[in-house]
Amino acid sequence: MQRLIAPVMILLSILSASLLTHHFADSLTTQMITLLEESNEMSDQSNWEKARELTAQAKKLWDEHDFLLHVLFRHGDTDGILLSFTAVEQYLHQESDKYAAANAQLICQLQLLSDMESITLSNTL
Repeated sequence: MQRLIAPVMILLSILSASLLTHHFADSLTTQMITLLEESNEMSDQSNWEKARELTAQAKKLWDEHDFLLHVLFRHGDTDGILLSFTAVEQYLHQESDKYAAANAQLICQLQLLSDMESITLSNTL
């Protein structure tokens, strides 16, 4: 029976770390998605200054957690999101028509990042 204590403790530690990672990813991406959706609404109303401000706030949130995000997630995923932030910021300044598509893609990438950490059967297997 004592032989099982160490493996059970290791499994519980891994489960706890997974749950914490999911909570972190979900709360951070939810905040950023909310800001980006508000930014999209502002762009629909041609309030480009407010749209830029909200996008900058979302990017600042990402930058504040950059190290941890690169530790927890695949570099390809985090690098893709950084590229999308760059595209969104450029379209905000130059091409308003492409902004909505780039913003929608960024929101989708953030949602997928959060979904990767959710506790589901497909993620477990």
